Amino acid sequence: MPLPFTAPWLLAPMEGVTEPCFRDLVLERNPPEALGGAFTEFARVVDHTLSRRVLREHLGPRRFEAPVGLQLMGSNLAALESSAARAVEVGVPLLDLNFGCPAKGALRGCAGSAVLRDPAMLETIVATAVRGVDGAVPVTAKIRAGDNDAERVEEIARSAEAGGASLLTIHCRTRAEHYTPDVDWSRIARAVEAVSIPVCGNGAVNTHADLQRMRDETGCA
Repeated sequence: MPLPFTAPWLLAPMEGVTEPCFRDLVLERNPPEALGGAFTEFARVVDHTLSRRVLREHLGPRRFEAPVGLQLMGSNLAALESSAARAVEVGVPLLDLNFGCPAKGALRGCAGSAVLRDPAMLETIVATAVRGVDGAVPVTAKIRAGDNDAERVEEIARSAEAGGASLLTIHCRTRAEHYTPDVDWSRIARAVEAVSIPVCGNGAVNTHADLQRMRDETGCA
């Protein structure tokens, strides 16, 4: 499915950072040809359908030419499917799935980066969200390079594609590495080679020059 982004550079979803006020400040200062889109903080799906109020709070009241994708995190398939459908009802331009959060709460709930241990489950979660949006908007997925190591990065990437993701974002660190300063962008390149969908690189972009350097070194979109 076509993606609605207006430029290659995207504002990644970050818990405690990309809430509506911060996103608005960034989006109003960067034209759509400079910043192609942004994402909400994750909305946690546990055991029930998220309400329209919660979804609208995550999206915020303002709209810009560059789209803002709603990110969901959870592994309860029924609640995830119905929450994805409700997200379409409130007008999201795309839906993103969080498989990267390394927080202990996410791991205890078998969500976020905990799902990286089970690529088949990751594929099922993506397919469930795709079924929930019913062709109305694209579904994207954000992963890390692996759980304790990056040995299965290709398998994880292929699982997201097999589930129906229209784009894959890969954070180049593993779950175990959290936010260590040393990174390996070759893991992004491996994901690019493994799938046919666009791959967005993420992690250790500290300057504007790093954006193009990551694209040049990894082949990411």
